[in-house]
Amino acid sequence: MPGHSLFLSVGNGPYLHRGCEAVVYLSEGMDTIWCHRYFTPNACNFCDDVFAECADVVFMNAWLPEYFSDYRGYNIVLIRDLQILEVLAGAAKKKEVFLKKLDVSKAISSQQGVLTSKQGDILERLHLTKVNNHKFVPRRIHLLTKCASFTHKHWIRATLLISRRSSVKWGQCDKDLHRFKRAMTFLNLYVTISNFLDKFDSRFRWIFRSCLRNQLRRERQ
Repeated sequence: MPGHSLFLSVGNGPYLHRGCEAVVYLSEGMDTIWCHRYFTPNACNFCDDVFAECADVVFMNAWLPEYFSDYRGYNIVLIRDLQILEVLAGAAKKKEVFLKKLDVSKAISSQQGVLTSKQGDILERLHLTKVNNHKFVPRRIHLLTKCASFTHKHWIRATLLISRRSSVKWGQCDKDLHRFKRAMTFLNLYVTISNFLDKFDSRFRWIFRSCLRNQLRRERQ
């Protein structure tokens, strides 16, 4: 299912009249909350475990091109326990679920965005935390080898600020959405500009590398 079609449906909650239902699409603000890392617990800023390494079974979204347009929805299941495998295999025989083997590389590819965030960005977050004398739990630094570009570092800095300040600002604004949005305007703008510059920089470096490869290829011929 395309990301812009995703929505959250809420009914009979404390902010709605009984019998009413509210629907908020991802493109109506939820994408900003998620991508800008609003209300992110500080522990999540330093977690490098994408595939729940100690869990017996892991379920994740199948963010793969072949499943994007399928309205039925698919999940990737990573099983590390034989009993759970037998349960799912039995359900598949009864046609209660549909199972299909997936190459490990595909599972990794489906979570590439999360891998970049959890492993590629942590080094910069650790650096910013140390510089500002904030507390953090030591991580498996030897596994983190990818350094962020100059423009991407600004995006990391901006989203880290939002993750730390959004909960505080929400309380200071007495949970008033309009006041909260005004209070977060500057940080939202900082993230938006940083994201634009980061994408432009990535595109420019990709074009430069492509031109360089083509030039080297011509010289060899």
